[in-house]
Amino acid sequence: MESTKEKEREKKEKEPSFEIKENPARVTIPQLKYISFDVDERYQPIKQGEVFGIVLLKDKKAGTPEELVTPTAAFLKASASEEKEPEPPEPFEYP
Repeated sequence: MESTKEKEREKKEKEPSFEIKENPARVTIPQLKYISFDVDERYQPIKQGEVFGIVLLKDKKAGTPEELVTPTAAFLKASASEEKEPEPPEPFEYP
């Protein structure tokens, strides 16, 4: 019985009205109308409204130092392996 009560409680819980995306590049076109940028962020898009494709940003805090993310060891290993391209295939004739 407790499991059914727990399931009912989970169903009754409201879904959040917003979600903070760490990678907004994964947003689909129909979701664009629901996306907004945080007001207090350092970088804001130059174009207002729906933002899609290449986005130009302006720095609202140009005088303060930037906090850049440094790549981790896993990222460096992955990028090093990506640099090795396979050999091209041998020439062939299509009959």
